[in-house]
Amino acid sequence: MEMLLNKRELLDLGKELQGVKIVCREGCCWITLAGDRHDHIIKHGKSFIVRSKGRVLITAMESSRLLLTDNKSAGRLDQPSKAFYGLLKQTLSVL
Repeated sequence: MEMLLNKRELLDLGKELQGVKIVCREGCCWITLAGDRHDHIIKHGKSFIVRSKGRVLITAMESSRLLLTDNKSAGRLDQPSKAFYGLLKQTLSVL
């Protein structure tokens, strides 16, 4: 699933994204994972794999385009993450 973020926009992806790969296709983002002592900055062409359970927050340091995929489908950037579909479904049911 591809996402567009404006500069300084904050995105809370929830807690159930273990195994998801976040690919930065444009821009620059700051990723915070609850329980991880380090924050991670990814720029155009770089990626981050969520390796543990914990809330994932993404802040766009500039306008950015991200792609979320299953880590297993790393070679296929068009394969959306099943975990992200679950998060999207949960969010829409609240609305």
